[in-house]
Amino acid sequence: MLRQSIIDVVKDYPVTKVTLFGSRANGKNSYDSDVDLLCEFTTPSVSLLTL
Repeated sequence: MLRQSIIDVVKDYPVTKVTLFGSRANGKNSYDSDVDLLCEFTTPSVSLLTL
């Protein structure tokens, strides 16, 4: 479910790589943990405000 949600969000952007890190990546997350993602883009023209 998380994987598909990430795919749905980044599919409209020129993303080349998505890395999950933090508590969800190492299996120490709780129900209300956030999702930490590092996204690499093909072009530097994507603003974080548009994501």
